[in-house]
Amino acid sequence: MSDAHYLLGICLRERHQLAAAQQAIEKAVALSPGLIPAREELADLYGALGKRADELEQLQVIAALDRDHVQRQVAVGLAHARAGHPDLAVLTLGNALERTPDPLIYGALGQVWLDMASTRSDALRKAVEALERVATGAAATSEMLTLYGRALVQDGQIELAERTLQQATERFPIDPTAFVFYATAAERQKHLESARQALMQYIALVGDDAEYVPHATRIATLSLRLNDVATAIDWLQKTAAASPNDVRILTSLAEAQVRYGDYTAARATVAKGLEKDPTSAGLLTLSRRLRN
Repeated sequence: MSDAHYLLGICLRERHQLAAAQQAIEKAVALSPGLIPAREELADLYGALGKRADELEQLQVIAALDRDHVQRQVAVGLAHARAGHPDLAVLTLGNALERTPDPLIYGALGQVWLDMASTRSDALRKAVEALERVATGAAATSEMLTLYGRALVQDGQIELAERTLQQATERFPIDPTAFVFYATAAERQKHLESARQALMQYIALVGDDAEYVPHATRIATLSLRLNDVATAIDWLQKTAAASPNDVRILTSLAEAQVRYGDYTAARATVAKGLEKDPTSAGLLTLSRRLRN
């Protein structure tokens, strides 16, 4: 009977009927408290609903039921962090590490310390130390290499960060954010073409995500620094299409078109921008230049 409620809950969740799904899976757990897949689904559902305390409770029960798997303790530790209790996360993961010095735990601990770097002076150093244990091994995943690279960037170790993040972009399955952080490290090392290519690869991999406009704008900026004005115009046009009311993008596009010598296109872009914001200082300046 519990399996039926569990399967019903999964079906309801796939249909985005979350309240009904929660009720069905809670019924399954009540009927069979040891049914770990149902508790996993319930914990995931609670997390999706932002019910951090309920999510944590389920993960703690799962960890108690399945003590032999390290990932259960890792899940509890990370749940503490998501719930806004990083010190409990560190304590949980530290205790798990004493029992089993597993790379998975080091990675999770490094992630928690890295997230605490803005509030604790010793957190960044501890993040680098924990992640180094995982990322320097042959079995390091792209996700762990990316975390380590991020920590190194924050720690100012840019040369090592660039090498680490480049490895992250080559390790399958690839963590897509590796390309973004690699671009940052490469740009700081003045490897502009590598930075540009990394951002292009990121967009090719993830498509038009929420960060498309800033990433595309950054590609255009790097292209201008590389004196590749034609490519800059291409990306600024894509950015303007994705964010048509952003006058700053239209101003950048018009400036690039002037630099390229396409004054007809520049005038059209300026006119379009001034329709949206007749007081734009940048566009008005360009308009005067183009009349001369």
